[in-house]
Amino acid sequence: MGNANSNGIERARINRYGYMGIAASAPTAKLHVNCSAVAGQSNPSNVRFQNLQGGAGKYLVIDSNGYVYQSSTGPTGSAFAPAAQTATSSPLNLDLQNQMNNLKNGPWLGESQPNSSNGSTQIEYSLPAGTSTATCQVYSLDGRLLSSIVLNPSSGKNRITVDTGKFASGMYIYSLVINGKATDTKKMVVSH
Repeated sequence: MGNANSNGIERARINRYGYMGIAASAPTAKLHVNCSAVAGQSNPSNVRFQNLQGGAGKYLVIDSNGYVYQSSTGPTGSAFAPAAQTATSSPLNLDLQNQMNNLKNGPWLGESQPNSSNGSTQIEYSLPAGTSTATCQVYSLDGRLLSSIVLNPSSGKNRITVDTGKFASGMYIYSLVINGKATDTKKMVVSH
């Protein structure tokens, strides 16, 4: 998508999966905004919300990969602390607590490191007690299974190395499959 003054330069893209990229030619999320500074621009992140209404609610936190999540706890000692304290029994807060417990005791799939990879990448994962079979499956974006790596079914945190040298440059999806059920899915980029 462009506009009349864009000189034919693409400013936004929606791919076949419905992921929208703003200044991102290969979006990897439902909304992917590339916040790289533009020449002559002084805005720190290129993301701006204007005229937001005030109110109580959840906090937004951003992980090291730029993904945004909801959180029920905010900065300690801030003006936001009372709102967090009043939300301790909300269903979302209980869901976050369950997710944290799952990270300790349940299945977990980490981000591939490095991402993007050239030759190989490492992926951390954790399996719950009682796992009988587990695999890490790598798919192309069109859904073709490219690799299925059998994982050691012992519980706890482990790591595998994935040979990405056999994949063409591009984006791929990988899933943690436990006892025949996909429990988590992530994206990785291969660049040669």
